[in-house]
Amino acid sequence: MKDLQYRSVNEEENNVVLYNKASGETSVLDYNEDTSLMYIYGPRISTHFNFLPLNYSYISIGSDNDLTSKVNNIDKIPLGDKKIGFSMLNNIIANKTLKFEEITYLSGGYLRLYVNILECLDAIKNGSNIFWQLPEAHLHPSAQCELPNLFLDILSKGKATKPFVITSNSENIVLRTMKLIREGKLKHNKVSIMHMDIK
Repeated sequence: MKDLQYRSVNEEENNVVLYNKASGETSVLDYNEDTSLMYIYGPRISTHFNFLPLNYSYISIGSDNDLTSKVNNIDKIPLGDKKIGFSMLNNIIANKTLKFEEITYLSGGYLRLYVNILECLDAIKNGSNIFWQLPEAHLHPSAQCELPNLFLDILSKGKATKPFVITSNSENIVLRTMKLIREGKLKHNKVSIMHMDIK
């Protein structure tokens, strides 16, 4: 990666430049100016496609496996932001009855998701764009189906200059996004889905 330089990426262009740590290749993914959600989807996303955004305006979410240090940093987040993040999380939990005081009872998958939601809210509040790797990790398929609504909710909290990029191998996320488009809750030109696989 030593030959790649962040300054070679033009932030004004309608593209996202990704470095694949698995293959050493760089990909330039174009999008139209209306795009607000960009999915990079495929069965081998975490094994053969391990991306790093080269656009300096992107914050990478979900790539750090050190959940313990992230949980310890929650204390630094304002209480109002924690409650907003918890409300978003509670919309995904099946019975939606968890109280904010019970946050420590979350399973590993939901705790990871809660921490990632807080990271996203902080990033978007500070004017950064979001690159979220495998948001479906450790979540039940029924919870994965609720993630597209979460993405839209997060996007409504700030003003991104580039699309919200999600790498995923969850067909549930893609199918639910297509359902939102069919129901008229999301315009088709706001979404870009790129399927990646190896030959």
